[in-house]
Amino acid sequence: MAPRFSSVREPGEAFIAWVETRVATRQLRTGFCIAPMMNKELLMNKVLSGLVAGFAATIVLSILMLMKQMMGVMPQLDVIAMLGSMLGGVTAAWGAHFFIGTVAWGILFAYLARVLPGAYWMKGVVFASGAWLMMMIILMPMADDGLFGLKLGLMAPVATLMLHMIFGAQMGWVYGALHHESRASV
Repeated sequence: MAPRFSSVREPGEAFIAWVETRVATRQLRTGFCIAPMMNKELLMNKVLSGLVAGFAATIVLSILMLMKQMMGVMPQLDVIAMLGSMLGGVTAAWGAHFFIGTVAWGILFAYLARVLPGAYWMKGVVFASGAWLMMMIILMPMADDGLFGLKLGLMAPVATLMLHMIFGAQMGWVYGALHHESRASV
């Protein structure tokens, strides 16, 4: 007896073919699709678009943070120094900064983009506002800067919100441009 999936060439493709068959059968039986993202090319394009968008936005954010420090604007608000004191150095802080912005926020945004309101740049702003809120209630108290970083002054939450909104708009805009291209090619 020949193997059930004889046209499969890679080991992982047999499993994917089996899952696609099961999903299609269940969809016909129940009348609704339980796995709307079975197209692995589209899924990979979403994730890759999220990673690229997160990286691009992190670069923009990093440039703005460096410019702020070089101009002497709110020198007490130095997120890299804050992360460095928690992680053991500036190199680790920059690594964590790029990992969070590119991988964590990029991939999470790719999965949440379809449920966030507005155009892609606005989806990014909404998403980044949530990231800002997490920073204010988790990271700032961990760094002993108080809830919302108020020990650094009243401008700390305002400045970080503005930076996060720029980050989000950039990430959403890049993701929208890339995701639109990938959807047209699949």
